[in-house]
Amino acid sequence: MLILPLARLQLKMGGIESHIRLIEATVGNTTLDRLHLIKAPTLVILGTEDNFCPPRTTEAMATRIPHAKLVKIEGGSHNILVEMRSRFNKEVLDFLRLR
Repeated sequence: MLILPLARLQLKMGGIESHIRLIEATVGNTTLDRLHLIKAPTLVILGTEDNFCPPRTTEAMATRIPHAKLVKIEGGSHNILVEMRSRFNKEVLDFLRLR
């Protein structure tokens, strides 16, 4: 069985029970109808190759947050903050510098 590095870390830290609870909490849970209430400056980063949270879903989120900045990182997966950490960190730091 193939276990991705992030999933392996989650299992190690919290065991299978906490991993199952995390999945149960997110399945079917949507907050899209409340995103317009966000008032803070918001950066939304997506990896174009994210198979867990498809880019169209993340784009939909970004369009519902007033004045959100959307950054698409080509080739990034769901684990983009680890796999492409230099690019991810650059985008976050650039966003924070503007504040």
